Amino acid sequence: MLMVHREEKLSELVSNWPIRIGREGSAVRERTDAVRGEWLESRSRLAGVLDSIGKKWGSPNSKVTASLLIKAYALIPFAMRCISFADLCPRIDFSRLSLSVKEQWLEFELEDETADAFETGNRDAWRAERVAALFKDHLTVLIRRLQETTRIPADVLWAHVAFNLDYWYGVWQEQVPPGERRDILLGDREFLFREASPELFGWHVNPLNIRFREMDIPDCPGATIRVRSKCCLYYRLPGKLPCYTCPKLTDEGRSERWRETMKR
Repeated sequence: MLMVHREEKLSELVSNWPIRIGREGSAVRERTDAVRGEWLESRSRLAGVLDSIGKKWGSPNSKVTASLLIKAYALIPFAMRCISFADLCPRIDFSRLSLSVKEQWLEFELEDETADAFETGNRDAWRAERVAALFKDHLTVLIRRLQETTRIPADVLWAHVAFNLDYWYGVWQEQVPPGERRDILLGDREFLFREASPELFGWHVNPLNIRFREMDIPDCPGATIRVRSKCCLYYRLPGKLPCYTCPKLTDEGRSERWRETMKR
């Protein structure tokens, strides 16, 4: 695999994401509350990190914090965007990563521009290697540690990941005009959710193979809501209500929450 530095490409792709790279990310790295790669070295270290993040979010317990952390873990959708839009995958090893809390979300810093690029040959094989690096070697490690430390069911965390990726691929599909790149994006989506083997995730099944229900909004032609399969527990934060995508809501309550959100 060719290791390259494509500063211009990554810089273009990182726009509007809570991710900083190299010198641009120094503000994240130098913050006193920044969490660096050693945060997964032990349960006690991870428990301390969750406690620190939870206090900033007003989380009542570590399960809620773990759920919201995965919901806010933007690195994986960002990396899949790089793969589908530019045949490029940033290195997101824990040792090269820092993160900090920014309001209700997370801000990430990658050490530098190092990335794995597809140049020529079998793109399907390259894509499978990158998916394994992102999931089996990274996200699955994080999810297992969160499950062990907080006892939150892993399927809850995987459901958040699947929902976020399903949402983003829907957005990207509308952004890309018909042509070769759109065909690649659609192929990547199908591979990730339906075709990728469990081994690429280091899991017993493909944990992203989830079908999400879609609900039409009464009196709003063309408006639909994709419903989560698992609650993210956002409503457990002080002063917060369930998201309109929450499976705990009735369809009537979901429509009301959607209308309230659209008015803001």
